[in-house]
Order: sequence, then structure tokens, then C-alpha cells
Amino acid sequence: MKNKIFKTSEKHSGETLIEIIIAVGVIITILAPAAGLQVQSIRDLAFNRDYLIAETLADEGIEIIRNMRDTNFLKFPGKEKDCWNTKPDDSNNPSQITLDTCDKNKIEAGSYILKRDIDTLKWSIKNIGANSIPDDFNFEEDSEYRLKLDNDTQLYNHDSGELTNFFREIYVEYDGENKMNVLSRVFFKNGAKTKIVKRLYHLTNKKI
Repeated sequence: MKNKIFKTSEKHSGETLIEIIIAVGVIITILAPAAGLQVQSIRDLAFNRDYLIAETLADEGIEIIRNMRDTNFLKFPGKEKDCWNTKPDDSNNPSQITLDTCDKNKIEAGSYILKRDIDTLKWSIKNIGANSIPDDFNFEEDSEYRLKLDNDTQLYNHDSGELTNFFREIYVEYDGENKMNVLSRVFFKNGAKTKIVKRLYHLTNKKI
């Protein structure tokens, strides 16, 4: 009798264990796709956030160069057609600017980064090289194109703050003497891939 009771208990125990295993399997089967969707949703959210920031930074690059051109129109009345593409950090005294000086200080064709002074918020432009960087450029930690985010102002710049996932290049080329083609590109990492946001704008030495 005693052995019969034990045998019955062992049978029920085995059945219970099988039921638990089946239940766990069902739960995993149900939850696994949901967990996968949740992970993908988080990834998509991060990508959309980074893409939006990259678009804003690319648009900002174009706007800054255009503002430099427009500021030169105001700084050099009567010399707009010759001084429209003069670098802002070399033109602090318009009365002393000559046509020769404008030519020496102009934004030449090439690859640039935009430098922002966090204290004054003024922009300057720094030449990095004659050639545009390739789309498959392998960015390193110390790349001059890499942007930082200032903790106090929450502004992107190249001099202060924490390194970010964004790299911005401004590439300038000329179509004749009076037309500047400006390409603003922002690169950012998405997993193992590099994503690029591009903006192209054409500037001339004519007021609109």
C-alpha cells in the first residue's frame, strides 16, 4: 500500500513537471516576438532621434555659411561682389579691407569644419583639406570633424563638452568666381553602419 501511494505521487509529480515545462514554453513562445519587437522599437527610436539631430546639424551648416555671406554684404557696402565670401574671423575691420585683402581671406574651395565660440556664440570656419572626405570614411575618436556637446549650453561645437556620435563636414567648391556650392554633410553611426545626411546649397555674390 505504501509503495502504491509513492508510485502515484511520483506519477503526479512527473505530470506536473511536464505541465510546467509546457507552460513555460508557451509563455516564451508568446513573449519572445514581443520582446524582439520591443528591442527593435528601441533601436528605431534611437535611430530616428539621431537622424533628426543629423538633419538639424546639416541644415545648420548651410545656414551658417549663408549668414557669413549675408553678413559680408552688410560689412562691405560697395564691395559686396568682391568680399561676399570673405572669412568672418578675418574681417573685423571693414574700413581696412581692400579688394586684395578680400581675395586673400576668402573661403577657398575645400573641406571645412565650423568652429563656434561657446562664450560669444560667434562662428568661424577652419580649412581641413583640399578634398572632400569619402562617404565610407572611417572616423576615429580624434577626428577633427567629430562634434562635441557642451553640457552647460547644450550646443554642438568642436572645442568643449562630451564627444558625440556626429561628424560634420562643410565642403565648398566654386562654379566660376561668383557662385559657391556648399555641401553640408553629417555622419553618424547606426550600429556597425555609417549614415549620412546631406544638404546642398548654392550661394552667389548677388543680393536677392
